[in-house]
Amino acid sequence: MVIESAILLAFESAITLTAKSAIILGECDLAFENVITLVFESAIILGESIFREWRSFFVMTRGDFEQIP
Repeated sequence: MVIESAILLAFESAITLTAKSAIILGECDLAFENVITLVFESAIILGESIFREWRSFFVMTRGDFEQIP
């Protein structure tokens, strides 16, 4: 979870910075597009990471469940 939190914080910072810089330049459409892109990219990365954790948990526990009489 610490890794996911760090990744999320990094993406939130990138989103904020991208949006602010684009708005300052007067390109609000570009800012919105970049924010949406970064949000989806961060969601995909976090989703894959969480999926890997759950998959490894189920793989580890599956053997335990099979041994229950």
